[in-house]
Amino acid sequence: MKKRFGIWRRLLIIFGTIVLLAGIYAVVIVISAGNAQSSVEKTKEELRKQGFKTDLAEFDFSVPANELGFANCVERMASPRTALPQRFLPVSLMRRAGPDSAIVTWKEDSVVAENEVFTWTNFVDTAQLNDPEFLEARAAAFSEPIRFNLNAKEGMALRLPQLAMIRRISQDCGSAMIVDLHNHDRAAAWTNLVAITRLVTAWEPEPTDVSPMVRFALVSMTSQATWEAMQAGDWSEAQLATLQRDWESLDFFKNLPETLAFKRAGALAECEQRRKEAMESFRLWDDIKEMAQSPGQSPQMARMLWEQLRYLYGSGVYEDERALLLFYRDREAELRNALKATSWQAMKSMPGITNQPMFASKYRFSVVTTLLNLRQLNMAFVGRGTGFLGRAAEAESYRRLLVTALALERFRVKHAHYPAGLDELAPEFLKQPPIDFMDGRPLRYRLGVDGRFVLYSTGLDGVDDGGMIAKPMNPTRADFAVVPGMQEAGDIVWPRAATSNEVAILREQESQERQREAELKQRMDSEEYWNRTAARQGRADSSFVTPEAEINANSLNGRRVSDILRNENLAGTNTLTEMLTLHQVVTGAEPETITFEAPIKLDAVTNVGGLNLLIDLNKGDVLEEAEGTVAQIEISRATNGNCLLAWHTIFETPGRHTLQMGLFMEDGNWRKVVAGPTAVMEVTNLCQFSESSAHFDSAMGAWLFAKVPELKADYSVDIFSTDGKRVKTISGNTSNGVIEVFWDLLGEDKQKLVDQSFSTVFRITLSESGQTQRLKGP
Repeated sequence: MKKRFGIWRRLLIIFGTIVLLAGIYAVVIVISAGNAQSSVEKTKEELRKQGFKTDLAEFDFSVPANELGFANCVERMASPRTALPQRFLPVSLMRRAGPDSAIVTWKEDSVVAENEVFTWTNFVDTAQLNDPEFLEARAAAFSEPIRFNLNAKEGMALRLPQLAMIRRISQDCGSAMIVDLHNHDRAAAWTNLVAITRLVTAWEPEPTDVSPMVRFALVSMTSQATWEAMQAGDWSEAQLATLQRDWESLDFFKNLPETLAFKRAGALAECEQRRKEAMESFRLWDDIKEMAQSPGQSPQMARMLWEQLRYLYGSGVYEDERALLLFYRDREAELRNALKATSWQAMKSMPGITNQPMFASKYRFSVVTTLLNLRQLNMAFVGRGTGFLGRAAEAESYRRLLVTALALERFRVKHAHYPAGLDELAPEFLKQPPIDFMDGRPLRYRLGVDGRFVLYSTGLDGVDDGGMIAKPMNPTRADFAVVPGMQEAGDIVWPRAATSNEVAILREQESQERQREAELKQRMDSEEYWNRTAARQGRADSSFVTPEAEINANSLNGRRVSDILRNENLAGTNTLTEMLTLHQVVTGAEPETITFEAPIKLDAVTNVGGLNLLIDLNKGDVLEEAEGTVAQIEISRATNGNCLLAWHTIFETPGRHTLQMGLFMEDGNWRKVVAGPTAVMEVTNLCQFSESSAHFDSAMGAWLFAKVPELKADYSVDIFSTDGKRVKTISGNTSNGVIEVFWDLLGEDKQKLVDQSFSTVFRITLSESGQTQRLKGP
């Protein structure tokens, strides 16, 4: 009895010791938490005395109702209920033609948008620039100022759907202006130019980290649009002076410290919110049970548990909060100091400007470290690696170029020529000669013998490249934000208009580049298609057949499908199995086209779903509407009302195939595939074309890709117009088993094909086996 009592006594002592230690730890945690929290409050008070904001309640983003005209339009555009045009086609403006010249887009015969070439008529129809929502928003942009009613208390969770809409409206205004200039409608062009300008000059962006970045991006876009407009050369001095005053009134730097202040308050609020969420999801008892189940891991798990408890319930979170306050205080102080500089050259040498430090917590359970650093990395990406202040410096350089260029145009309107130097603009058109913000020296200006000028800033690198425009990786694409490293070094340039010879050279270069890209894509698509069809042919097992009982039992809307599809004019066909049995009819188009007749009313098929040929299926296939079907098929009506299915075998792998009639039935969300009896067919063609060979680009030409069973083959291709006239013969050979034929659509008479389609006949001779064949191609 005494021994048993001794055991219980020791257990009670151990348990009591654990409870005592836990109590001591709890007291330590509570005391440290209280001290740390007091330190946070004291730091906040000290920062407030120094003029730093620390709480989201100190920010007010509310806007009076009478200033929300544009915001209301944007809100309607961003609503899921608003059906915006499907195609969003920002035009490539001020496209680089030479080192210091650009194409005047609206003077071109066609327009480049989203890496596509459009006729002006097709572009207007596709871009839908007369959309009512766009026109309403454009009209509202003339209200002043442009502001949005936001809840600052949302902090880092603040939603900004208006930013994407502002970008879209801006680019649509630019596109509409280009169309107006092309159509010589100067009044409409002026309306769009002023609207796109006001989206920058009248917008007062909220001090989030992303809103100013969007505004900076809009500045370069608006600069390009203004350059295009200035090439018209017939704006009045009053119009030019109005634009110049708008740009002169801007200050991109004055609200930047407020952005960091809001970021500090938002980070602090986020830290507190994440702590609450972590504490709500923390389950101490679950962690203790897990330690009991894994004794070997208990010491390590106990240490982690203690660290987590210390962070969430002790001083850890509060130490993070205080560190955040001081971190963003230092960043704001660095920014305020940098804004005293008069050039980017002076700014970028200051600490924290080009290499911004990331917030680091000493606790591995920090609730905000990863979040904040991810946001900083995302902003660096949006900022093209130049940083927040670097993008502001770029915007300021664009602003000074715009002001100076408009002053130059005003000088030309008055004197009928441009000045020999920028000093002639002061004081009548500018208060003083313009300075390049990048290096603090005068803006570079070069007047050519033809009377056209080049005006430029050195850009962020501070290197004078002689007014060379930075060349993007893809010059035919109008991008909102360029990926870092995706463009060459260069200056920020207000270029001269390209000469006709420069335009012709650029057109040829772009045409060749688009042709190379299209050819590469078609080659890759062809290889993928051939591999897919060969693999499908290799695993076909002829086992995917719908049981006859299931076929005959199918009904739709209360009627048997066989009764819906049956051709009453023909006797002897009663079941769906019979209807879906393949019956070949000889038409004389073999072997390129094999035709089957089905005793099914063509008019009734669309009421049920659809009809197709299934090829090389097996029981593991999961059929969708287009999966497992032959590549090219035409369905037509026979003279007796039946369905004719013409299978174009030139797109299939040569050799044996299993074929089945496939009936695709659907009723609302319900869909089913019924496969008929299997038939074995032999494709005897000496080559297989790709699906993409059935289409061609009227602007670039046609590619014909075909795969032959031997590496070496000789071929000739006769090309015929729709009236059966031969227009071209192309001959060649291949050593890799793939025939690649490109036709520029020019006939032997040097006339370009104007038909919407053409036909081909291939003559193929395989070198090794000597087999030869005349084959009708795509």
